[in-house]
Parts: sequence; C-alpha cells; structure tokens
Amino acid sequence: MNPLSTAIERLAVNRVLTLKFLDHLALLAAAEARERRTAPREEADRLLAADPSGGAAGSLGWNLMHVAVYEEACCSPLPPKLWQRFGHGAEPGVFVAPLVEIADRLAAARTALLERVSRWREADLERPPQGTTQPAMSRREILDAVVWHEPHHLNVCYDLLRRELTEGESAAGSSPRPASQARASSASASNQARAEPRRKV
Repeated sequence: MNPLSTAIERLAVNRVLTLKFLDHLALLAAAEARERRTAPREEADRLLAADPSGGAAGSLGWNLMHVAVYEEACCSPLPPKLWQRFGHGAEPGVFVAPLVEIADRLAAARTALLERVSRWREADLERPPQGTTQPAMSRREILDAVVWHEPHHLNVCYDLLRRELTEGESAAGSSPRPASQARASSASASNQARAEPRRKV
C-alpha cells in the first residue's frame, strides 16, 4: 500500500475516535446538567473551557480547535490572527463553542485536507506543497504530522477531562455522583486513542 493510502486510512481511524470523544462530552454534559439542574449547553461550555493544566496544555475546546486549524493550514493560507491563536507553536488558551460547531469545523478541515491530498502523487512526496500556512515541509512530512497530530491532542483532551472531573470531585469533597458513571468511561475511552511519542505542536 502506498504512503498516501496508508495516511488516509489512519486519518479516518483517528477521526472516528475524536468524534467518539465529542459524543462522550455531550453525554457527560447532559448528565451533569441533570444533576446540577442546568442546561446541557452550559455544562458543555464549562467542560470545553476546563484547563486543569494551568495553561500548559490549553482547554479542551482549544485543543480540538487546534486540530482543525492545523489541518486547514496544510491546505491553504490562513488569517494571521487565526494562526497565531490556534496554529503550530501557538500559546495554548481557552476556546468555547457549541459541540456541533466544533464538529463541523473539524469536518470541513478534514474534507479540505483530503481533497488536497487526493491530488498528490507518490513521486512528489518529498517536495513541499505550495499555498499552505505550514512551515516548509515536504508532502510526506505533512502526512506524517497530521496522522500523529490528532491522536496526540485527543490524548491531551482525555487527560484534561479526567483531571477536571477527578479534581472537581476532590475539591467538592463529595462522594461519586450518578454522573460519575459517565466520568468513569473517560479513563477507559482514552485508551482507545493511540499513544504517541511527544512532539512540539
């Protein structure tokens, strides 16, 4: 199998895991909303804004948006402000949006990426593409990077969510609540995301 086909297949697997994480967040937000008697959107926003890393990793929402923008940058030039906030080497921050909007942004970025990659030839993989925001990287390096990038940040998201939920309960000094059933699945679900060596993102 050629490198292009292999990369496309791995990207598809990665995206399935990310969408499962978004579904998990929606279920967790609904469970929290029932307990707190709040709106699911309010609880989803709270989880997306969570950053128990103290700014080192950024919030859940920022990491998900970073994945989308990273892929967009492999396809076309991006506005400087967008790249500075979410691009390669950007300082992690906080980002909150409806889960459906985040899913749509991820989907649009992936569609554009696959359309671009579909026009590449194996013989040209060592050459850098033109008209992108990414640093000077060959097509092969871009494929390697995007295949690694999404599961890396998915692992970050699961870790942030686990820490937010466990530290939140510890701070409250409460015993496990019904929503903890949804919380417990965070640890097991995170094992589905492929463990990858750390890189600068």
